[in-house]
Amino acid sequence: MKILLIFKSYSKELLSYTSEIQRTEDGEYEETSNVGAFPGALMTEMWPYMIYSIGLRDFRNFGTDPKDQVIVGVEKGNQISVKKMEQIFHQRFQYVLSHLGQLQFNDIVAKEEEWGGVDNTPDHKVSVGESYYPNPNQFIMDTYREYSYKSSLIEHSAGYHASKENGLVRVVFLEWSEPFLVAEELEDKVLETFQDHLLFLENMIVKEAGNYIDYQDKENHITRIWKTESGVTIHLEHMKNYSGIRMVIYKE
Repeated sequence: MKILLIFKSYSKELLSYTSEIQRTEDGEYEETSNVGAFPGALMTEMWPYMIYSIGLRDFRNFGTDPKDQVIVGVEKGNQISVKKMEQIFHQRFQYVLSHLGQLQFNDIVAKEEEWGGVDNTPDHKVSVGESYYPNPNQFIMDTYREYSYKSSLIEHSAGYHASKENGLVRVVFLEWSEPFLVAEELEDKVLETFQDHLLFLENMIVKEAGNYIDYQDKENHITRIWKTESGVTIHLEHMKNYSGIRMVIYKE
């Protein structure tokens, strides 16, 4: 299940605001992160779980809240080339495949910091849908960390779901998406970059796992699943319009 919020800002100013979600019926509202509101732009927010109500309040000019300065710093310090992003993925992919099953949360956190990822862990609980990870052993995943990497053509995040009790990473959740705002002259280049990046990811997976074992052609996306000889499952999904790619890696 996914909940999608779409709204448009008609303001001429860049705005920040407070967003709150109600995750249980008649439950308390909890504050959650958001991307801000850009002048004349269409904004989207998505959550991978049920939400009963969403509240947006306290719209204000960006920069008047001290927290906005942190966001600005992250954006400026997290710009890398697409080539560098691919190099980081290659290192991460090899590391995860060789350690998953015994991969320690603290070790992968140290690796992401070494690679230059920016900690972008949301302040709300993040879970994994059963369609991505069925969790047949009913592992408790109560620890999560997410790192982001951005370029002018593509944005990437790496999330790690782990068990606090033993520190083991259970699921690696990777996503690639279009930049929040794309200049009109870069739209074709963004599409080309996504197509090239998808091919790069496919080649990396095939090299490690051979042919896929499952193929699903849905209305808006295509999903393929591989399994390595060591028992690692790799789930790759991409939108048919090439606006998003998702990869889930786990070992039962």
